[in-house]
Amino acid sequence: MVLGNHDHFPVEAYVAAGFEKVLGYRQMAGFLFSHIPVHPSQFYRFKGNVHGHTHLAHVRQADIQPPDTNWRLDERYVNVCVEAVNYVPVAFDEIVARFDKG
Repeated sequence: MVLGNHDHFPVEAYVAAGFEKVLGYRQMAGFLFSHIPVHPSQFYRFKGNVHGHTHLAHVRQADIQPPDTNWRLDERYVNVCVEAVNYVPVAFDEIVARFDKG
């Protein structure tokens, strides 16, 4: 379990609930799992950032070609907030496949 800003119980409570590990973040297979999206400067270290915290909002990036002021999704971020994924868990294989296509 990666703790978020609403997780206020002692770690022992999460372990008693069945979580094997309770972490502030997790690195796995080139991805960073965190509650809050990481700063873009960290992508020299990671393929992508699987995060929550933003509910339905997705991390966007500016189109750098002036005078275009359109915004597009920053594909390096994967928002797995329950609202963003219709309360259905996202398999890690799906996330990896999305980056392998890309």
